[in-house]
Amino acid sequence: MERKITSGMLTLLLTSMLTLAFSAYMGDALYAFGVTEGTMYFDPASVSGLAIDDTFSLFVMFKDFTNLYTWQVEIGFDPTKLMVADFQGGPELPDSVFKVLALGRFTLWMKGAIDNTAGYIYYSAEALTGAGGVNGAPGVGYKLMRINFKVKGFAPLGTEVYLDRGLKTYWVDGAGVKKYAATGVATISTVAPPAPYSPKAKFSWTPSFPKQGETITFDASASTSGFNGTVEFPITEYRWNFDGVPGWENVSDSPIATWNYASVGFHPVTLEVWAAGSYPPGVSDTNSTTTMVQVVMPVGAEIDVYTQKAPYDGKGPNAPSDAFAPQERVILYANVTYNDDPRADILVAFQVIDAAGQNVLYRAATTHVDGIATIDYRIPHAPAFGTWQVVARASVKETLINDTLTFQVGWVVEITRVEIVDAQNVSITSLMQGEKMRFRVSVKNIAMTDKNATLSIYAFDNSSTPLGQVIVENQRIPPGNTSYYIGDLLIPNRTRVGIGVAFVSAYSALPTLGGVPWCPEVSTTFEIKAKVLRDVAIVSVEPSPTKVYQGGVVNITVVVKNKGKVSESFNVSAFYDRFSIGTLPVENLAVDANKTLSFYWNTSSVVTGQYNISAWASPVSEETNLADNTFVYGLVDVLPPPPPPPPPVTELSWLLLLMIILVTLVGASLFGFLVGRKTRKRESSPQKYAYRRNPYRNYEKRTNVAKKPLGVHICPHCGKYSALP
Repeated sequence: MERKITSGMLTLLLTSMLTLAFSAYMGDALYAFGVTEGTMYFDPASVSGLAIDDTFSLFVMFKDFTNLYTWQVEIGFDPTKLMVADFQGGPELPDSVFKVLALGRFTLWMKGAIDNTAGYIYYSAEALTGAGGVNGAPGVGYKLMRINFKVKGFAPLGTEVYLDRGLKTYWVDGAGVKKYAATGVATISTVAPPAPYSPKAKFSWTPSFPKQGETITFDASASTSGFNGTVEFPITEYRWNFDGVPGWENVSDSPIATWNYASVGFHPVTLEVWAAGSYPPGVSDTNSTTTMVQVVMPVGAEIDVYTQKAPYDGKGPNAPSDAFAPQERVILYANVTYNDDPRADILVAFQVIDAAGQNVLYRAATTHVDGIATIDYRIPHAPAFGTWQVVARASVKETLINDTLTFQVGWVVEITRVEIVDAQNVSITSLMQGEKMRFRVSVKNIAMTDKNATLSIYAFDNSSTPLGQVIVENQRIPPGNTSYYIGDLLIPNRTRVGIGVAFVSAYSALPTLGGVPWCPEVSTTFEIKAKVLRDVAIVSVEPSPTKVYQGGVVNITVVVKNKGKVSESFNVSAFYDRFSIGTLPVENLAVDANKTLSFYWNTSSVVTGQYNISAWASPVSEETNLADNTFVYGLVDVLPPPPPPPPPVTELSWLLLLMIILVTLVGASLFGFLVGRKTRKRESSPQKYAYRRNPYRNYEKRTNVAKKPLGVHICPHCGKYSALP
């Protein structure tokens, strides 16, 4: 018996351990059972027809959630087919989930790392601060991240971008409950790969018609890689032959090579490229091409005018130079040659024409031994902005020669416009006290290269009292027009109501570091309005009953009030400890109005004990007093279920009891009658009860006859013994 108990206990113990282990494992994998809330997916769900090096973007979306407080995702992809260029999420997206549903609340953005070797974006997450989460409209998707991909390999049958589920992709509600969402994938497909091919050799050269002795630059950058049907192999070696004699004059991993010819005429130039790799039979890993390059006699007298703005200085026939700013010094060079030899002591005339077509300058200079004549001047402080022109002229051996140079004049980096915008980068004209200002600054760079600028924004109210400053240092400004979204500048609650102004400046560096302005400052005005009080509150929480048996229902009455100055819509949630009981919407609650909400707490699955009952109202936009958004009632007892009551006594039960008593009495009477009858029969016929088998058997207990031997007869009249016949 003891052995059986021990085996049973061991079986129970092992079963319990396995159950706990399985439960612990599955606690972070509830989705395996389909226990999910909400859906995380990609938009678009598919992209097709892509080629190698094409780029595309996917949004990570989330829908059908309630009380969202924190989200985390990990994204996987095939690194042989795709690579991630970059991604944005959280506050980097102007229309992210929390910017749409929790405008004005601060969030914590944890940007994950890109691993293009393993094919992951690791652990990107965003969390709200303060109390309570946000609710999405049913069926509406909200943006979590934007991912920018580049195609690396062919995938005509499709490759998936997926959300790694389980421990790595989940969300947490405002009550701290960790949840999982159903997840979708995005299918990315490319065009079908071509048949395997060898690398392709191709090159060009400058100048197109080189002169005798002139340096020629050969460029093989247009050569293409080899492909084995699956993998592309880049070119690893460029081999050059410049004279037609077997052998290579230049072997390098660079596609650029230089050469010059001492004789005029046509010269064969051969390029062979090698793309090392594993190719199928019949496909070579090398390819070559041969082209004839014509070398001509020097053409006699030439002139080239250029500036000091290398590498875009305008060298070459009629080439443009980089830009100049007002009051900037311009150095002009005129290089005079004859048959490519420098010519000294040649007078050169310089003419400068501004953007309005006015002659700004006439100058003359003489070439030195290097054949270069030089002058310099400054752009006026208020010049005509636009394209300026320089013409250089000279006469060599009665031959008139000239060259033209153009360049832009203006503020090299110029702020063209500044606007006040909201969190979605939409232009606005007014703000309220306590609200954050955001700016969209448009900047133009007329140079041919990137410039660095420090952007400074100062804002003032209508009494010229500073509201604050935003500084963005070392901002890269590419050529052309670019807009920048800059924030946040808080308008203090004490700010005077009226028309404010913001000034934006661009500096080469902060003035304290020796920087100077790139351009004049630009300003914009805006209206500051009195802050409208917005405040919703939980007035009371009343549970009934306050003691309930497990399995019972507690009715929780919550009263909310709009303490602000505008009607409000918000959500109210009830909790036991940190666990959610439910959420109810409040729509268009009028100023100073109350509303009573009823929550029903079913305690069937609640462990017995004491629980704090509370309610929380989601903050409305621009609400600052959040202390009254939460109301804690106190403890409610969940008691063990009581023992079941005895069954009630009914008329049927009484009838059954009477029948049992009646049957018992009748049975007892019948038994007594039968026993008495049998006893009387024995007493009236004692001879029938004599035993014949054992002569020594005592018969007193049954017949009260004397002990006698077997084989005798007792006379019933006289009692004498006689032998049996």
